[in-house]
Amino acid sequence: MNHNFRMSLAGLILGGSLTGVANGADPVTINITGNVIAAPCVVDGTNSVNVDLGDVPAVDLATADSASLWQAFRISVKNCPAGTTKVTATFNGTPAPDAPAHRYINTGTATGVSIALARDINLNLANGATWTVNVDGSRSATWPMRARMVASKGNAIPGTVKAVVVVTLTYQ
Repeated sequence: MNHNFRMSLAGLILGGSLTGVANGADPVTINITGNVIAAPCVVDGTNSVNVDLGDVPAVDLATADSASLWQAFRISVKNCPAGTTKVTATFNGTPAPDAPAHRYINTGTATGVSIALARDINLNLANGATWTVNVDGSRSATWPMRARMVASKGNAIPGTVKAVVVVTLTYQ
């Protein structure tokens, strides 16, 4: 009987010390974070817009800053959620090294040519430019733009003209 008592007493002492260890442990903090965001709108059409600047005679690009005609195009989004009131477009591309900062590099085979991108009201859309548009009553937003070839220094050499500008949309 005495032997059983010792084991019970040892069990009580051990159990009490384990409880003390558990109660003395460092607290754990749980951080819970998140954001309430405006849901994205749907791009009207495809996620790629092709702008054809056409065939421009090299003689039309023979002098510095001579340019082709503007070619109009647009990017539109639709079906914007009710909470989305504005959409901001951010333009990212490689600036042309031999032209004003607002022109994009031609990666085609023509030389002496850069690409100008502008809002429909002749404001240039340089690399890093942003443009915020309100979502209208039909839950849509549109960015009307124009692009054209520009002879950086004149004497453009014939070839292909290509540029890539990535537009990132942010919803508010």
